[in-house]
Amino acid sequence: MSGLVISEDLAARIVAEASDVIEEEIIVIDKDGYITAATDAGRIGSRHLPGREVMTTGKPKTISEAEACEDASVKAGTVLPLAFRGSLIGVLGITGSREKTGTYGALLQKMTELLIEKLFSAEALRLRWYAGERLLHELLTVQEDSAEQKQLTARLGFNPDSTYSILVLELVQPEPDELPYPEQFTGFITKWRYDQYVCIWPGEKAVEHSAQFISYMVRQRAVVKRAGLSRPGSHFSNMLEEAEAASQHSDGGLVVYQSLSLELLLHELSDRTKQKLIDDTALRHEPVLLETLGVFLKLGYSLKRTAAELKVHVNTVQYRLAGLEERTGLSWKRGEDLSVLVIVVKLLDQPKMYQ
Repeated sequence: MSGLVISEDLAARIVAEASDVIEEEIIVIDKDGYITAATDAGRIGSRHLPGREVMTTGKPKTISEAEACEDASVKAGTVLPLAFRGSLIGVLGITGSREKTGTYGALLQKMTELLIEKLFSAEALRLRWYAGERLLHELLTVQEDSAEQKQLTARLGFNPDSTYSILVLELVQPEPDELPYPEQFTGFITKWRYDQYVCIWPGEKAVEHSAQFISYMVRQRAVVKRAGLSRPGSHFSNMLEEAEAASQHSDGGLVVYQSLSLELLLHELSDRTKQKLIDDTALRHEPVLLETLGVFLKLGYSLKRTAAELKVHVNTVQYRLAGLEERTGLSWKRGEDLSVLVIVVKLLDQPKMYQ
């Protein structure tokens, strides 16, 4: 037995879906022979003896006009068994003549069974996402290299002695609930937040699996906003932090943490150090100077190209950079000072609290 029961919500969904296909009255009958959903809401809760008979025999039954006249609780039409994975779970009733309902009754029966399978699979997927997310949250809060960490890692299906990488994938909007679970990937995939996935791949194939998963999501018409991949390791909380840091530098494509250079260094700095650098320069309070410096750095320290990009005169750019030195005490002409300015611009470009 499948153990599936047609709930009132599921029965109502079946009636609504079927009503979009045909104009005749539809009813759904449970295992005990009671109508749980109907086009005519007044019939809900009534006992339907022919439906109970179909549940017992597993065979369709036609109700004639004469039979309907003898029993006010039934109407002329066809009553069809509904099966789910080899077990009878309910009955579908359609009003109308035998000639009429016989034409599309079997088709509607099959459509309803496919709908039940789809809804059941969607619910199973939702529970799978939830269970995976719960286990991963537990894993990220336990002590590194502890017995509990190894136990949780094993429960997620991984070898505690192997290395893995974490992919954080953020969508512009969450994908539809019916998105199929991508069984073809060797790894662990779960929804993380409203618009995020966290994937754990074997370390040696992490980049390959990440690229394939992004392609898969695009084929499902999901719009990828950011994607960041951690270095291979065994400390899951550290890997998640790296993946999220890498994702902040993504514009939809995959960014691998170890491919970052200056960004990698900035990630290792403490928040206190970052905050001090920003406070010391006070550039966040000088938007014009900050914009000019950012363009100047992006365009390879070219005064002419910076002026063209900002649509100002070259002298204006020079004047602003001189004002920058006066305001911060740091000159773009000195290597050490320039390094600090580059770091501050990078920090202010990140969506962090110290903005």
